Amino acid sequence: MNQALNLYQAANGERLKAGELESQSLKKLIMPYFVNAKDCGMGSGNNAIQACIPNNYYVEEDKRNAGIYKTYNGKAELSMSFFDDGQFIINDGMILLIENSENLSTNIYICRC
Repeated sequence: MNQALNLYQAANGERLKAGELESQSLKKLIMPYFVNAKDCGMGSGNNAIQACIPNNYYVEEDKRNAGIYKTYNGKAELSMSFFDDGQFIINDGMILLIENSENLSTNIYICRC
């Protein structure tokens, strides 16, 4: 991730800054700096069901695949209210989940799973 941010800075002459990014824009800006990354969509909105890990809030109940992603104890569905602003898989199989919404404009959250 640090290398991708450094490559972005080298190409664009500036560092990415959380308070200056539009909602759901980080994935589009850094994904090109990962070799052979697989785009998993946003995880939210009308196309949430197509994401690698969809935020089920956006998916019709009868189309949810709730049996796959549960909390650690297996009793509750995993909440994806964060990390639904972009997802992609890098070439070592790790998935990156991004949260950079306007409501959290001073913070960016990235989960390596």
